[in-house]
Amino acid sequence: AQEDVGKAHKFAAEKFAAKVKADKPAGVLLFPLHMNHWGFTAAAAKTGVPTIIFAGLGQCFTGHIQKLSREPGVYLASTADYDLKPVRSGLKMIRANADIRRMKVAVLVGNETREKVLEPLGLTVRYVPRQKFPDVLKTIELTPDVQAVADEYRRKARKTVEPSPDDILNASRNYFTALQILKEEGCNGISMECLGLVAERKIPCPPCMAWSKLLDVGIPGVCEADVNAVMGHSLCVKLLDKPGFMQDPVPDTVRNTFIGAHCVSPTRLDGFDKPAAPFILRSHSESNIGVSLQVIWPAGMDVTIMQFDGPGKMILGKGKVLRNLDTPPAGGCRTSVELAIDAPADTRDTRGFHQLFIAGDHVNDFKAYGQLYGIATEHI
Repeated sequence: AQEDVGKAHKFAAEKFAAKVKADKPAGVLLFPLHMNHWGFTAAAAKTGVPTIIFAGLGQCFTGHIQKLSREPGVYLASTADYDLKPVRSGLKMIRANADIRRMKVAVLVGNETREKVLEPLGLTVRYVPRQKFPDVLKTIELTPDVQAVADEYRRKARKTVEPSPDDILNASRNYFTALQILKEEGCNGISMECLGLVAERKIPCPPCMAWSKLLDVGIPGVCEADVNAVMGHSLCVKLLDKPGFMQDPVPDTVRNTFIGAHCVSPTRLDGFDKPAAPFILRSHSESNIGVSLQVIWPAGMDVTIMQFDGPGKMILGKGKVLRNLDTPPAGGCRTSVELAIDAPADTRDTRGFHQLFIAGDHVNDFKAYGQLYGIATEHI
């Protein structure tokens, strides 16, 4: 009888796997209900389709899942957590992947228009001539909407240090310029080689405030035409429903801490529907013009550090906020956050540049997503 059951399971598994391969769904969700079902489960997970497996307590031992849980294309949750949060996390990965594959991010750099799909992430980058930003900016008038955004930031800021009222209006015009470019190019995010435009006086104000506002509503606004950061921001907003903070990394060799600083930080650190962090209106640090937000990150907050190193690899780490640094007396960019990090033992050995700081501990979320979709993960 046991032999007959085994043959029936094998036949059913092969039939199910053939159907999955033929239908090519976005993903498969399996709930094994008995230890005897692991032959079926293992076979069904080898279809090449991303597979989520929920194994509640009592359905498996180590031997059942030790190998399967590490297979590419599989997210296996063996847990006593019966509120199905792991299942929702797995399904969110599938949804995020589908969303990213429908995304297109405009990268304004150089003089050519072309597109490239970044596999295995699946994000499309649309390269657009950098000159488009100043050209569109010239068409953006001082409308009531532009005035309203400027008033909003002036009202919500703890204080305003360098920016003048005209600076804040120009920063608001940058935001509406970005929206117009997104509409014209059919894109869901934007990045730009901005420092050159500022140095050449082609725009009166860097886009720092505009990028921050975009990030706060889930639209990647990314500095310096950094495609690795474009990929990181896109995954954050779709997988975690929260933005990241791209930063320039500095090891503090006296305190052995890790400082990240940049002139663009979102304020909705905990999520797009969560309260905003406090901020101060400052100038852009390098040029001392325009408007940048100095965002105050909460001390004690857990932070994930993540950067794409090409579309097929992420580097990951985590830390905790120790303090925010003011400029001056410190130098560097306006939002400056100091972390104690989990590793490496010497912060001079951290890898990467323009890594994202992301509120919360999401290292396992990114590892699971990487395993499901063929993206390698390594520690910073």
